Amino acid sequence: MIIHRSQRAETLVGALADIVRTPVDPDPVRAETVVVQSLGMERWLAQRLSRRLGIWANPAFPFPRKTVLQALQAVRGPLTHRDVFAFDARQLVWPVATELDEHLARPAFAPLARYVSDDPRGSKHMQLAQRIAQAFDDYVVYRPDLVRAWDAGDDAASAAGLPPAEAWQPVLWRAVARRVAGGDGAAGGGMHMAACVDAFVAHVDRAALARDGFPARLSLFGIATLPPLYLEVFAALGRLIDVHVFALTPSPAVSAALAARAPAVRDAVRRGDGPAALDAIVDPDTGHPLVAGCGRVAREFDALLLALDGAREVDLDAGAPSSAGAAPRPTLLAAVQAGIAANRAPAGDPGSAAAIDPDDRSIAVHACHGPLREVEVLRDLLLERFERQPDLQPHDVVVMTPDIERYAPLVEAVFGAAGDADFLPYHIADRGPARAFEVVGAMGAAVAAVQGRLTASALLDLLAVDDVRLRFGIAADQLDDVRRWVDRAGIRWAVDADDRAAAGQPALAENTWRFGLDRLFLGYAMPGDDRALYAGVLPYDDVEGAGADLLGRLADACAAVFDLRAQAGQARTLEGWRQVLGAGLDRLVRRTPRNAWQHQMVRDALDRLATQAAANGFTGAVDMAVAWDLALAHLGADAPPHGFLGGGVTFCALLPMRSIPFRVVALLGMDDGAFPRLARRPAFDLLAAQPRIGDRSTRDDDRHMFLEAVVAARDALLVTHTGQDIRDGRPLAPSVAVAELLDCLDALPTAGAAAARARVVVRHRAQPFSPAYFAPDPAGRLFSYNRRFAAGARAMTGPRRPPPPFVPGPLPPAEEEGGGVDLDALARFARNPARTFVQRRLGVRLGRDAAPLDDRERLAMDDG
Repeated sequence: MIIHRSQRAETLVGALADIVRTPVDPDPVRAETVVVQSLGMERWLAQRLSRRLGIWANPAFPFPRKTVLQALQAVRGPLTHRDVFAFDARQLVWPVATELDEHLARPAFAPLARYVSDDPRGSKHMQLAQRIAQAFDDYVVYRPDLVRAWDAGDDAASAAGLPPAEAWQPVLWRAVARRVAGGDGAAGGGMHMAACVDAFVAHVDRAALARDGFPARLSLFGIATLPPLYLEVFAALGRLIDVHVFALTPSPAVSAALAARAPAVRDAVRRGDGPAALDAIVDPDTGHPLVAGCGRVAREFDALLLALDGAREVDLDAGAPSSAGAAPRPTLLAAVQAGIAANRAPAGDPGSAAAIDPDDRSIAVHACHGPLREVEVLRDLLLERFERQPDLQPHDVVVMTPDIERYAPLVEAVFGAAGDADFLPYHIADRGPARAFEVVGAMGAAVAAVQGRLTASALLDLLAVDDVRLRFGIAADQLDDVRRWVDRAGIRWAVDADDRAAAGQPALAENTWRFGLDRLFLGYAMPGDDRALYAGVLPYDDVEGAGADLLGRLADACAAVFDLRAQAGQARTLEGWRQVLGAGLDRLVRRTPRNAWQHQMVRDALDRLATQAAANGFTGAVDMAVAWDLALAHLGADAPPHGFLGGGVTFCALLPMRSIPFRVVALLGMDDGAFPRLARRPAFDLLAAQPRIGDRSTRDDDRHMFLEAVVAARDALLVTHTGQDIRDGRPLAPSVAVAELLDCLDALPTAGAAAARARVVVRHRAQPFSPAYFAPDPAGRLFSYNRRFAAGARAMTGPRRPPPPFVPGPLPPAEEEGGGVDLDALARFARNPARTFVQRRLGVRLGRDAAPLDDRERLAMDDG
């Protein structure tokens, strides 16, 4: 195994191209295999290799787990659903849920029994099973020694060393393993990945790999971290075939410092020590603050690589020749990246920033009044970059955010549509299935609507979803009529009197959907003049003529929703929900040739849920929300990728292993509390109780992502955050990672110039049409390219003129209306004289005020 290190992905690509240029596989048809950790890296790497090699055909870009499984098959033979795949967290949830039911009565399971004691719909039970399945999956990968001991020992021996409250874990693990193995075998050992890796390392040889069609050369590119169990497989492969690891190293100096203490590092890893032991070997606080605060993931991965036997390292950055000619004037970004590479404290680098241009904008932090202003400011920043750098293209820009679902609608609103004068092409990646696929979103909206009280606003919101509305042939401009009918017919919530009673309210039909629909149909059939009752029902007289067709379509939609709500009232097996949700999908969501594949995608997810549950003997009942959430998890994992590097500016989530270099890297939503994220492990998770070098942590992963983003930017790093309260303008702190970056900039010696923080941080105005954006700014910090906002700024700064008269001259006398004054007309005038004047004297028809629908019964008489 050869480990190639560099801080720059471009350097790693060059080294990879030199290696793959020479084939080693005797089979010319077999693919060149390059293991990556993200689809974005796959696409970027394919593009770069095509440019360097001219022809880059028949590559394979598997993920690490798939490659490990392929290697294991060389020894075990084809893996089945009862092998490694069954111990994946998504698959393991079913045997865990089944065995929980059978073990909750045992004394050791008392803490779990208390948690699920009040759970008639099965939601707590399923949530607990999911968390346990994830913990067991992590144990297999990150604590193989623990699960091996559990496989071999009895209950008392396995519980030794565990907290008393966790004595249930080895018992449940063995029961789950036996169920996965089909009930045969003492403990089911030898089925999960840890046991398979033991057999692989002991028995693998070149002949076995060749028989299985395993590639003759393996390259791992841009890998930021891997579980020790995976590294054990790759190290074993490295003794038989060429294995090249191209490690993107944020700080080569840290890697070198760890390599200098390799024996101590190796011993710490093999003993299973925690991160503190590694910090004691090489103190992270003596170097660059960003490396100390955000580099834990990289340090621990370096330590895991050093612990591998027989690995040889190549530092691609060592002795790299400098570019010919005069070096370009350094930038703040370059100074920070150089400090990270050398792990050098900013204050200890007197030459790093002395020659930086005072007008340098390679790093900028923009404090805005909320997410919308962040996106508006970002658009102007990118337009200014494209104007100032003509060679910069939209595909050279990536915008990452910790919360893509929050910012995606704002991006769509601000960046506009093709045809705008300043349109920037863009793509949004990483959205959840409910937002990325309209059929999934429509079905999710239906499930959400029937879960609550079925209020008037909830059902009308469901009808506003295009694929639901069009399923029943309702036009968009007819929704106002439907809304008016629902409001005036007195519909507030619940299907009927029985539905109200089920919610613990009096069994009254008034203000329910059945009550309102009866009024609407009776009003169409016969006049009631708002006075006459028929069978105790007051007709609603506003439905006539062509409105009958719309009323029929509304009734069809309501019937479909009522049926789904009736099914949602009781917990069912997953097979039952497969049928119910499949029927609901057909009745509620439009199917067209364009979205038929999405319908099938939802059905496939429901089928897999039911099949997996049945295969593992899970017959428990869960409610509709739990079943749909499980289906969404499958949809999110199995949905086709889209959006990343699709052309134009890429907007995506700030995810691990996305260390792709871009000329401009922008980070949206870097607020205090939003990033880095804090995801706590459950109290029973043994990884949290006894952490080891190489364990994953959401907070550490996020910090590493920030470090990767800083290193990946080539021309500029743009950061936005909500830095000012939208109500009172008080300053708000950015993410702690951004604050650490600003502290580093402040520590740079700037040869008497203003503090770097003052040059980098820009505080924006609350409104985009503020005149400050359109007035001369010598510093060039506030500007805007928006023509509409410019017109607003001109209006604010132009001469003040009194508004012209609303009615410039006398009106002609009003036409006399015989019969005196109509009482209703007089009442309308008294309520709103201005409205009556505009409508009756000026002939301007005003629409009704769009007051929000009232979902509660009125307890007082309407004032008219």
